[in-house]
Amino acid sequence: MKFQHIFIGALHALAAVTLASCEDNFMLDKGMYPSLQNNYLSVAPDALSFSSDAVNQSIQIRTLDAGWRISGLPEWLETDVEEGTGYKEVYVQAAVNDRPVSREAVFDVAASGEGWTLTKNVVVSQSQGRASIKLATNSLTASGAAHSETVDVETNLTDIELASTQTWLTAAYDKANSVIILTFEENQSTYSRSATITASSMDNSVSTSMYVTQNPPSVDVDDTSTLTVDVDGGTYVRSITSESSWQAVADESWIDVTPSEGAAGVHTLNISVAPNYDTSSRSGYVYLYVSETSSYKSRIYVSQPGRYISHTPQQLHLAYDGSCDDAMTVSSNVAWEVQRKPEWLTMKPSSGVAGKTVVTLSADPLASLVQRSGQVVLASVPGGSVTHSFDVLQRPISIDEEAGMEFDWHASSQTYRLPFPGQWSASVSDGWLSLSEYSGTGETDLLVTVTENELQQPRTATVAFISEGKTFSMSVLQQAQYLYIDGTGGEISARGGSVELTVKSSLGALTSVEYEGASTGWLDVTDDGNGVYMLVAEANPSIHERTATFVIKPSDPGAADKYQQGVRFVLKQFGRRISADTSAIEMHAKGGTSAVYTVSADGDYTMAAADADTWYTFVPNYSNNTFYIVCSENKTHGDRKGHIRLSLSGLPAGETFEIDIPVTQYRLGVQLDFKDYDDDIKW
Repeated sequence: MKFQHIFIGALHALAAVTLASCEDNFMLDKGMYPSLQNNYLSVAPDALSFSSDAVNQSIQIRTLDAGWRISGLPEWLETDVEEGTGYKEVYVQAAVNDRPVSREAVFDVAASGEGWTLTKNVVVSQSQGRASIKLATNSLTASGAAHSETVDVETNLTDIELASTQTWLTAAYDKANSVIILTFEENQSTYSRSATITASSMDNSVSTSMYVTQNPPSVDVDDTSTLTVDVDGGTYVRSITSESSWQAVADESWIDVTPSEGAAGVHTLNISVAPNYDTSSRSGYVYLYVSETSSYKSRIYVSQPGRYISHTPQQLHLAYDGSCDDAMTVSSNVAWEVQRKPEWLTMKPSSGVAGKTVVTLSADPLASLVQRSGQVVLASVPGGSVTHSFDVLQRPISIDEEAGMEFDWHASSQTYRLPFPGQWSASVSDGWLSLSEYSGTGETDLLVTVTENELQQPRTATVAFISEGKTFSMSVLQQAQYLYIDGTGGEISARGGSVELTVKSSLGALTSVEYEGASTGWLDVTDDGNGVYMLVAEANPSIHERTATFVIKPSDPGAADKYQQGVRFVLKQFGRRISADTSAIEMHAKGGTSAVYTVSADGDYTMAAADADTWYTFVPNYSNNTFYIVCSENKTHGDRKGHIRLSLSGLPAGETFEIDIPVTQYRLGVQLDFKDYDDDIKW
């Protein structure tokens, strides 16, 4: 029985340990009994207090290898983890409290095991947010009419108070639509006025203001252009839109306006204008006011012409044969008729009504060298109280005062048609010029004769004609003999090309080509018929230059002796050549790639390195006319030398042309001075 006592004692000891581990959760009176499991839960702290900003705090959760879970979080809280096992520091994040009231909540931390559950409550609170009222604008300008406008408002308050500094402006808060409704009375003054709207909450010590300006009322006219009325007057309509009551006043007695006043809105004005019986135009205004003491808000300019008759164009000219350059347009606001005109002038029609009338003018032919003119008078009908006068001119027979005659250097004659309708006389200024007649009557075919010009330059003379008291002059030019070319010689490359020559001559010309040496037929000559010649040379296949002479001689057997030998143009064509933009290539002992060199050649050519030059690689490029070399390192104790040969190909038999370009790679220790490099390197 001793074993039994020992077992019972052990149970008592285990129960004591179990009771100690369960802390105050082991309560027999609440149905909780001793357990061999580690049912332990600690949460610290058990209360959190947050400011209104978005901040976080932490709690420490401990269990003895038991799982735990967080539940019951309000929507404005979140944690970095929601469940775990054993110890964990959990961060609790609070959202911004944008409401002006504080808030509280409780969430649970529960631990559980087989047959047991423990729960801890955490009390959280957050301070109230700052009260806010924000208007969509802090200033507003409104029209002068009676009307309402809305302004958007953002607030976290359930209600706001509104106040206006002026009675003509009231404000109301539409909470459902988050807007402030501004109601304006009609501004009946001519000046802007202002007020301040304040939105506030006295309980939350927050307010904001908006500055409001109401413009003076406007009175707008639908058509602001000048109201041009008929000379006989009439009634004209304008539409006005006013933001206030208004008055209309005309400043001239011949203008009447109805209605003379009205309320805000859209109205039709009838502007009546009396007939204008004067020839002078007149004008006035219709002024629109919003009050008797204000300056006008808008005005309508009224213009009424006087009674008139006019014509276009201002200058009317008829030709000597009676035709008119332009038709005449009579513009008037009265009926009219031709009251007076010259007998030699015809006008169709000779009368017209108000508006525009096209009148055709014609005249009897004028067989004279002196122009004539006449006055036309147009008068209104009936009564003739309005008149308009203007002059019409008829030009005389046209004489070409720039007329002239030109002769070549030979003795010859030409016919000149004299256009004079009456008697005429003529004289000449030089003896080498003569006329078939020196006086006559009416149009005449006059024969003008010149002697041969033996001078080396052109000569001029003048024929003077006198008829009806007027003097007319005609110049006569006779050319001299000349033959010259715009150059004496030129050069063309071996590749061929062309030269353009201009030959000026009063003589007939024959052309030929004279070649020097055995090479002939390489120059082609073309003539455009106007004294411009093109000399086209073929490519020269040889290394020797060649020369040809282009010769122009007169074909006229009567030419003076000094022109018989003609004029000459010597054309030289160079022989073929080849060259490179370097005369020698030098390389460092270390080797490498040389610069790229350019070849210039007249025609085909070849490039090659000497057969013995194996210590470098020669790289030609015929498409780009270039070459370069690539050297290996010179490990010898002496300089390495070679050469590259450039040769023309396709030369005539027996001809050669080539150049050698020496290539040197220096031994170790030689210092080179290359212009292409900033620093020299000693290898």
